[in-house]
Amino acid sequence: MRSPKKEFTLTHVFDNMETEEFDFFTVEEKHYNVFWNLNLCQYNGNVEFYIISSLTEDDGSVAGSVDSDWSEPDGEEYCVETELDIKLTFADGKKIEEKRKVVFKTGDDSMHEFMCIPWSDLTRECSVDGKVKVEVRVKILKATGTETKKLMNFDEAMKDFSDAVLVVKKEKFYISKLFLAYQSTYFKSLLLGGFKESEKSEIVLKDIDPEDFQKFLEVLYGEDAVDDDTVEGIVHLADMYDAPKVLKRCEQFLMKKSRKSLKSKLKLSAKYNMDSVKNKCLADIKTVADIQSVLPENLEEMDHSLMASVLRKAMSHLTFHSLITMSTLKKEFSMSCTFKKVPTSRKCKNYSSFSKQEDHYNFQWRLSLKEADQKAVVNLHLIEPKDASDFSVETECDLTVFDVNGICNIARFTYKFKPGDDNSGITFSSWKRLSKTYLKNGELEVEAHVKIQNISGFEYKKLKVFDESMKQFSDIVLVAGEEKFYVSKLFLASHSSYFNSLLLGKFDESKKSEVNLKDIDPDDFQRFLEVLHGEDAINDSTIEGIVRLADMYDAPTAHRRCEKFMMKESEKSLKEKLELSARYKMIRVKNKCLSEIKTAKDIKSVVPENIDEMDPSLTAAILKKAISHLK
Repeated sequence: MRSPKKEFTLTHVFDNMETEEFDFFTVEEKHYNVFWNLNLCQYNGNVEFYIISSLTEDDGSVAGSVDSDWSEPDGEEYCVETELDIKLTFADGKKIEEKRKVVFKTGDDSMHEFMCIPWSDLTRECSVDGKVKVEVRVKILKATGTETKKLMNFDEAMKDFSDAVLVVKKEKFYISKLFLAYQSTYFKSLLLGGFKESEKSEIVLKDIDPEDFQKFLEVLYGEDAVDDDTVEGIVHLADMYDAPKVLKRCEQFLMKKSRKSLKSKLKLSAKYNMDSVKNKCLADIKTVADIQSVLPENLEEMDHSLMASVLRKAMSHLTFHSLITMSTLKKEFSMSCTFKKVPTSRKCKNYSSFSKQEDHYNFQWRLSLKEADQKAVVNLHLIEPKDASDFSVETECDLTVFDVNGICNIARFTYKFKPGDDNSGITFSSWKRLSKTYLKNGELEVEAHVKIQNISGFEYKKLKVFDESMKQFSDIVLVAGEEKFYVSKLFLASHSSYFNSLLLGKFDESKKSEVNLKDIDPDDFQRFLEVLHGEDAINDSTIEGIVRLADMYDAPTAHRRCEKFMMKESEKSLKEKLELSARYKMIRVKNKCLSEIKTAKDIKSVVPENIDEMDPSLTAAILKKAISHLK
């Protein structure tokens, strides 16, 4: 990991630009031992934008004075090579962006014009409503004459107190092996371990900045070298060299003294695993403006754990309850129902109400609300299949009942459905308490999340057979579980790059007459082959098993047919479709689902209970949706 770049951003909104003449200067900011500010003025019918650097503050005080952390360079000569990313944003949303390299030097070269726009063009094309936001991101490529005053020397004058020399880009640091090894596990191994370096008197450290290493050593030796300019360089080395003392000092600075933005602190906390800093920053995010202030322009670049945390904050500002977590296992599904016109306690005797039947994994399911001995009972039902005399379906179910405040009350149970024993559920309330605690406008909202652990005695009706009767048309047998599939090598290879390599390539399997496929469900593989052979095997129960194999085996025909089904025929929820689209790279499905998320309720419906488990690209997309509803 290379040393962090030295960069910062100057931002200011200039207003009152409708006046005939103006000359505005921003307040100077200190970055990397140099003062910086912006200037905007109107001159000879043009609007001119400048960036200014200086070693002295505008009151004439010199960098390196009593209150400063650095010394005045000899002769006040300095040179800073930079790359500027410039962005002007106008009231009507229009933007002008440029990038250029600029060298700042003592004298006339300390002030550079970075943009000049005719006043007439500015007012006509950019619709300036008296305001323009200027952002200049400054990347320092090289600097001389701006060095900080060293708080402690590690040069040759320390030779008598050192037993090793560390070399960083030709600069030598005289140190004590034992002291450095005590502070850092990296240096303990390097200097006292069995490496060849432990026997050398001079050791070269690669890919680090000598100024950063100077500050790192100063902190190790107890000096107060951490500030907003140095903290990232120091914490970068503390993380690289596993130096907990230095890391703690950096954390304390960021939590108590730093004037960096929440956005900058959060980024550092994620990059260098500073959980205490991260938690404090997240606690400081309390308003919609705070949420917006920490978001990068490109959300996909944001650390996923941070993105998930910020999305939680955004969700807390939206109404409506959140639903159960996205399905993550192979055979699982969710059902929901709002029971309407639920009677009061006086009229409830023998009351029962059922949801509509839903097909999941070739079984019909429904939910019910019933009164039993003045108790409210919610049940999950499996409708007994007509073509199965003996079967069992082992399940784990989370049944959720929402109270009047939208709070989830979840009960988990396992149950084995079989003939004559087709329902199970929970008693969650007395009927008398139901109306006051759970009913909202006479309605009760219930959801079930079901994981199927095992199915027996119920065989899927095959649309095409691949058993031994197909032997004369096959030249390879693929084994999934305990089931054999007789197929054509050439046909399968033409549909799948995986099978092309496996069966026609140089692998040992290409010479075998029988090949085992590990960790594959035979029912899923049966349907996958059916799809490849043109059969209509895709439905809401089979889709995930098929698209998983299409993705695993790189089979574009099967993948494309799954996408088409998801976009045009599937009755799965937005949440389920989004999860599948992200997991199996169905971009068109993902984009269609995202376009259908239009309300706060829609957003809530697709967000899982544990946001950290959400696909990062989905987290970013849904966070954008949430932010748009908070503006």
